[in-house]
Amino acid sequence: MATKRILIPTDFSENAIQAAEYALENLNYPDTEFMLYHAYQLPHYGAVISSDLDNILKDDRTSDMQKFEKTLRLKYPDCKIKGYISQGSLGQLIAQLTEKFVFNGIVMGTKGATNAESILLGSNATLVLKKTKLPLYLIPGGEKPVKAPKSVLLASDYQLNETNETFQPLIDLLKKHHSKLHILNLCDCSESNDILDAQSVLDEMFVSIPHHFHIRNKTDVKEDILNFVESREIDLITIVAHQYSFMENLFHKSVSKRISLYATQPVLILKD
Repeated sequence: MATKRILIPTDFSENAIQAAEYALENLNYPDTEFMLYHAYQLPHYGAVISSDLDNILKDDRTSDMQKFEKTLRLKYPDCKIKGYISQGSLGQLIAQLTEKFVFNGIVMGTKGATNAESILLGSNATLVLKKTKLPLYLIPGGEKPVKAPKSVLLASDYQLNETNETFQPLIDLLKKHHSKLHILNLCDCSESNDILDAQSVLDEMFVSIPHHFHIRNKTDVKEDILNFVESREIDLITIVAHQYSFMENLFHKSVSKRISLYATQPVLILKD
């Protein structure tokens, strides 16, 4: 089996620790390497001061990374963990890393320096989402412990441009944890044949996975998703990035009053 490599951007916050633990708990396939990665930026001062400050920050962040690695290795002794730090913007450095290494996914926390009126996706998560085509796991902050994804939601509009390769990370995860998949139809299809055709395609893709289809009217995407997540006790929400209008509705400020319900669940974003 080929080596899998999972990238975990981190700022050493509590949310970042939760994200790392989620990856190590749930994505530790045979021959998997976990790359912890921290990017730091320098204030814009004079060249001499910036050079001195770079050394100070580098030493400080190196120490933080070493402590972080040690903590995770003690808790997950069977996992292969490597830590790296670099100076620069996170988005730019992520782009460079994904050109240099072959990754199977990125796992990161979603809440950093945000406030109650902020959208679900933090600025770093939004940046990474734009910069990479890799599967992206977004892990929200909170007091809930790391939990295996036993009940998983795939929200789909049934406009299927995806291939088996698109869904392979999800299929691997479902098989590993013997999970149940709920496929929620958010399409505006009026023809029953269109729905049956789409379900037939998905049946074939998830033939080895226990799965169930559910149909909802697409008049209010965010409410349908949130209600379904609550009623079915979903552990992981999966969406495909080409459904951009759907994602806008889901992450928009207008749902901030109810987003705490949604934000307690990790999200997997797949790219078609």
